Amino acid sequence: MLVKIFNNSVCTQLIISFTLCVVLLVCTPLIFNHLLNIPETRVQTAKVVYALMVASLFFQMQTAPYEAVLIARENIVFSSMVSVIDAVLKIPVALSLIYISEGKLEWYSALMALIVVVNYVVSRIYCKRKYDECLHFSFKTFDKNLFKEMFSFCLRCLLRQGHP
Repeated sequence: MLVKIFNNSVCTQLIISFTLCVVLLVCTPLIFNHLLNIPETRVQTAKVVYALMVASLFFQMQTAPYEAVLIARENIVFSSMVSVIDAVLKIPVALSLIYISEGKLEWYSALMALIVVVNYVVSRIYCKRKYDECLHFSFKTFDKNLFKEMFSFCLRCLLRQGHP
């Protein structure tokens, strides 16, 4: 049952994050042509940063099922280590800006996105090695009814945010 729940949570995250990222990328012209007031010389930089932000969002959302497993298994030590390493990696990223003369924003955005991807990869590898339910992701264990239940729970949580 744990394998089924985990696989369905990965599927749910994939669907939500993929849909959200596609919407954000489709809205790029609207955002850059009508909503934001960016100097013409910085538009390309803003688009690169935006694309990196969307990629970061995707991988951050993909990390959620693995973080949920760590929390469910009460593996606070590893979860805390990942958080500390994340924070420690951000320090040299910020300090590296001192040595960059041009393209600081792109550099910073790319390295921050890389940290998100590293967190995802580390969490995924650790969970796959440590917990049987994470070992094999397969669409064969996909349960449509469980997916509907989990997806509706996600939507209820999203809609409830901001409302006491």
